Amino acid sequence: SLGQHIVPNVHDMSQVDTILVFCNNQASHEQWTKEWPKIKGVFTDISAICEAIKQAAHQCEQNATSISFVASKNKFDQLDSTFIYTQILKEILLTINFDDEHFKEFIAYCREVYEDDENELKNVNQLQITYKDNTPIWWYTKNAFLYSMLNQALRLMDVDMIIRMGFFIN
Repeated sequence: SLGQHIVPNVHDMSQVDTILVFCNNQASHEQWTKEWPKIKGVFTDISAICEAIKQAAHQCEQNATSISFVASKNKFDQLDSTFIYTQILKEILLTINFDDEHFKEFIAYCREVYEDDENELKNVNQLQITYKDNTPIWWYTKNAFLYSMLNQALRLMDVDMIIRMGFFIN
């Protein structure tokens, strides 16, 4: 099929976040699409794929990098409160002794979050089984949920999520 020829050429592009396949026969595409983590679904119904596109676009928007600027009229000898909070959070994370129980809680949380996403559940299983076999940077750069989950938590300063992922950050 056309998708089988196109996906290998675009899948590893950093600009491509999600791939959706639209076809007449869903069953004929289910097997090969499982090999590509960015493929989030195979659709035969136009309204279903439109809804999936809306959700993917919303997720990309949520994952967009935010940048803060300091106004020129601000006094540079005073630290921004966000910076101070970030430093305090960093110190807290570095003092917590994360153990296997924290990791198990994170895995259980991920199973709840991705209960309807078979591909990400496979990634959660792989993380659980082989986490210690690789470095955190390897997991972060792998095409899986950790990258977007951590970036979103840091961007939104979601302290609960940051602490939940503390074993990984540390």
